[in-house]
Amino acid sequence: VVASVDPSDSTTPVQDAIDAVEVIGTGLVILPPGTTEITQSPTIENCSLVGYGDNYVAGDSGSELYITSDGTDGITIDSSNGGVNGLYFRDFTLRGPGDSASSASDALVFSGGNNFTNLTISLSILDWRGRAVSSPGSGVVFACEFPHLRIRKVDSGNQTAVIDFSNGAGPG
Repeated sequence: VVASVDPSDSTTPVQDAIDAVEVIGTGLVILPPGTTEITQSPTIENCSLVGYGDNYVAGDSGSELYITSDGTDGITIDSSNGGVNGLYFRDFTLRGPGDSASSASDALVFSGGNNFTNLTISLSILDWRGRAVSSPGSGVVFACEFPHLRIRKVDSGNQTAVIDFSNGAGPG
């Protein structure tokens, strides 16, 4: 199943497209070229997310998901309903609220306590006040690939690290 994001459709166009795919099972959500501004963190359980290229490589023809709300995580990959397996997130920029944020948030969050396997993460993370990647729960992130993970202008502040798998279950 493939769903495209249309920013003019609703106030939560990315989550709406993710929900439409996940109701059927698994599939792909395609971000449009340009910047898609959202205020709420999308939560993904069983769907891949792709764009038209990283903005810093593809220029204006690339895709950018811009989280504008202060203190809101970027994308949450949730394994609470079982493990997450075989998804990919590629060819877009995940941008946060930047230096204007008064509270920290994480750009890419693995949550839910179950395992994450065979994921491919190939994107850029820009302008976050918090961690770029975190796994705060007990889920194990293994057999995952990060072939292109560009991190720019990320201030982890008092957090453990910019990339934090402090639960002892880092990528393998």
